[in-house]
Amino acid sequence: MGKTLSNHPHIQIIKSVFGLKQTVLYQPTQSCIDVFQYDYTPEAGLKLERVFNAPSEKLEETVKHTGKVSHTSVGNMHLDLCISRDHQFVAAQLFRYADLMFRPITDVKVYEGKEAEWLALLF
Repeated sequence: MGKTLSNHPHIQIIKSVFGLKQTVLYQPTQSCIDVFQYDYTPEAGLKLERVFNAPSEKLEETVKHTGKVSHTSVGNMHLDLCISRDHQFVAAQLFRYADLMFRPITDVKVYEGKEAEWLALLF
């Protein structure tokens, strides 16, 4: 996901002195982006997979129908998630544990504006 974000035209990565700390900004709103990693049960993971595979014109309806999805301390579904603090940018990739490793089941999905606001409601 890091490569996708670093190549995104609206993302700015600011390195501090000696490169010990990085700040990631969503440029249109100058909002910091926070990174999260969550695990989910298979049922919750399937809900997220449906949301991420929904067409953009049905995204709001799908998110409202799905509701908030609770994560667990250990699960066989894993989500890498980046959300801007103002909820105007979301990037996510969902993985499933199989053959002793997490394998991607979605591409990196990037949402901006209203779509990002809807998705932020899930977490």
